[in-house]
Amino acid sequence: MIDFDGPSTDPSDRFDEFEDEFEEERRRAVQDAQERAKDIVPVDTGALRDSIQVRGTAITTPLDYAHRINFGFVGEDSLGRFYNQEGTYFMTDAALDAFIDSVERLRS
Repeated sequence: MIDFDGPSTDPSDRFDEFEDEFEEERRRAVQDAQERAKDIVPVDTGALRDSIQVRGTAITTPLDYAHRINFGFVGEDSLGRFYNQEGTYFMTDAALDAFIDSVERLRS
């Protein structure tokens, strides 16, 4: 291969660069989503906010009631309690906003 001064024109080099940028951006987006979720989650005791964590490529929480807070719940739970609770979509909104910002950064 001919060695030119300046950026590589080899497509595999450009792909490797993009792959590295993408991985870095993916990590940043997941961290952003976690921070945003913690900022917008409804807080009573702080346990739900404090439980939001990054696992691999996702934000998650081990607390059983987090799903109900995020998506809402209408009906009777396993303990016989009745709920008519609207979802707050704190995880959904945080992930979507972080994804949109991430795509914009990758496009620039």
